Amino acid sequence: MIIEAQNYIREFSDRSSVSLRDIKRFSIFYEFFNKYLNIKKEMINEIIINKEDKEFYSNLDDYSIQMYSIILSIFICYYLKITDNEKRNGLNEKMNFLLKKFDNSFKNKDFIDIPIKEEKFLVDNIKLGNEIENNSVLMENIFALFSAIIFVTFF
Repeated sequence: MIIEAQNYIREFSDRSSVSLRDIKRFSIFYEFFNKYLNIKKEMINEIIINKEDKEFYSNLDDYSIQMYSIILSIFICYYLKITDNEKRNGLNEKMNFLLKKFDNSFKNKDFIDIPIKEEKFLVDNIKLGNEIENNSVLMENIFALFSAIIFVTFF
């Protein structure tokens, strides 16, 4: 998935737009998201109120946590790097193809579903003013800021 993401970005950017630093960053985020999801699963009754989310996180097994950590890391390191929606959709399609090719549990899922679930979880747990509209751009920015702060703070 990393190779596909890097090659995809190189298709419309110069070769230096992705590098070994991105792979290193991916590894760090993978480790973070793996810990993050395991902690969420352990502390489910203390941090999650929504019944649907409780069920989702309590049913995560080690394999799912690994896959979701990969997806979230690809999302942070590569997907968010792309500003054009059409090109983002192209990366989403490539990631979906790979996920569905190697894992039958992704036949009815979309690559972007997991990042959106995490974005919603963060935004739902932040008190926003009435004048602030909760939309996909806000959720994406909050998730990126959350990840960047964790990245800088802990790594």
